[in-house]
Amino acid sequence: MTYLMLFDEIKKQTEQLCLLSSQGAVESCPNLLEHRQRLLEKLHDELVKKQLLSHENDVKTAYIALLEMVQKQDSSALSLLQVEREDMQHFFQQQPKIKKAISTYHNVQLN
Repeated sequence: MTYLMLFDEIKKQTEQLCLLSSQGAVESCPNLLEHRQRLLEKLHDELVKKQLLSHENDVKTAYIALLEMVQKQDSSALSLLQVEREDMQHFFQQQPKIKKAISTYHNVQLN
C-alpha cells in the first residue's frame, strides 16, 4: 500500500470512528482504532523509509495535518463518549432507588 493510499485509508477510518461514536455504536470502535493505529504506524514507517519526514515538503505538511485531524476527531469523539458514560453512570445510580420505590409501592399495595 502506498503512502497516499494510507493517507486516504486513515482519513476514512477516522471519519468512520467519529460517526460511530456520535451514533453511540462504541462496540465497533476498538477494532477500528486498532486497525487505524496499525495504518498510522505503517504510514510513519513508510515516510521514514522514504526520508520524507526529514525535511520540509508537501508530504510532511500533509502528514502533520493528518495527525492533527486525527487528534481533533479523537478528542471530539472522546468527549461524546465521556458524556454518554456519565449519562449511563447516572442511570445506574438511579436504578437502585427506582427498584426500592417499586418494592415499597408493591409492599404498600399488598397491605
